[in-house]
Amino acid sequence: MLRSAIEKARATSIKWKIIVPFLLFSFVGTTTLAYIGLSSQEQLIKSEEKKELINLYHLFLSELGHKREQALSLSTEIALTPQVQRLLADRDRDGLYSLMLPVFTTLKDEFGILLFHFHVPPGQSFLRLHMPTVHGEMVSYGRTVVEAMRTGSKVGGLEWGLAGLSIRGVVPIFLDNELVGTVGIGYPLGGLSLTELKKQWSADFTVFEKKAVDLYTLLSTTLEMDKDLPPPQDLLRTVGTEPTILIAPPDKPNKSVLVGPVRDYQGEVVAFVKIDLDRTRIVERLSRTRTLMGIVGAAGILVSFSLTWLVAFILTRPIQEIVKEAEEIAHGRRESSLHTRPLDEIGVLTHSLNLMLDALKAQRRQVEEYARTLEVRVEERTADLVAS
Repeated sequence: MLRSAIEKARATSIKWKIIVPFLLFSFVGTTTLAYIGLSSQEQLIKSEEKKELINLYHLFLSELGHKREQALSLSTEIALTPQVQRLLADRDRDGLYSLMLPVFTTLKDEFGILLFHFHVPPGQSFLRLHMPTVHGEMVSYGRTVVEAMRTGSKVGGLEWGLAGLSIRGVVPIFLDNELVGTVGIGYPLGGLSLTELKKQWSADFTVFEKKAVDLYTLLSTTLEMDKDLPPPQDLLRTVGTEPTILIAPPDKPNKSVLVGPVRDYQGEVVAFVKIDLDRTRIVERLSRTRTLMGIVGAAGILVSFSLTWLVAFILTRPIQEIVKEAEEIAHGRRESSLHTRPLDEIGVLTHSLNLMLDALKAQRRQVEEYARTLEVRVEERTADLVAS
């Protein structure tokens, strides 16, 4: 069977022997170049997407840092107020509440402050402006408060409290160089204005609180469809010390997703942020590029096929003419020489056929001359035989 296929291939016209390989090479070459080009472009785009996601992640962490500095700055202003120092030293809760309630209302409306808390040594809750009826317990869970009381320095960062995870700024309050308590101002992590971040950076943000080793709860999100969905526990478990990036995951082919850890002021992971970046335009651009490269590749193959056909036609046409003229010579229907051609392989073949035609004509003349004189020579030979 293989031998039969080889024989058929050998018997194929020279024209197709030229066209098929060139067409095959053209198709393979064009397809390979298109694939390499698209793959390189896609990898470059994915690399840029990863950089953008990492940049958004750092911007989110910077926003948390900005909130911490803002909370510390506001707490410092309050801690330096003489009336606050005196009322806290006198343990005048009602007086402190009356003084600070308008301030809390202003901070809540203008800065989004939702936590406003005074503490007294050795770490006891004295007054919560946001929950005035809850006070008196030891806030040993509030490590920022404990550290501020112990060191006499301001402390800020993300930590857990009765209001959940929040960004706090805790500042000690002194009266006559004696520590009389601390004041803490903060933003609940779940109460962050993620919508503003989305408007500013054109990405969706979702914050999950880490409740236990393998348990996470949703705090806030800008994705409407995700508000009623459970947290992606499996995905969150895979996040290590560095962010995890997924480009076009199976469940979100038009999204690029980053999931990164959020640490408290002591460096422990207490939450995760998920950043979703829409890549619909990128997918559309890649689709247009694929279509364009497909059209260009098809046009290239068509042009290559046409040029190859033209070259094959130019090469095979003289051969066909020579074959026809050779057949005429073979059947004795041609006397005139073949017209001369350029001295390439076809020209050499034409010259050889002309030499063969001249030789055949010479032999034909000799045969005709021999036939013409044959009868005379026969009569002379017969006469010689009779005479002898």
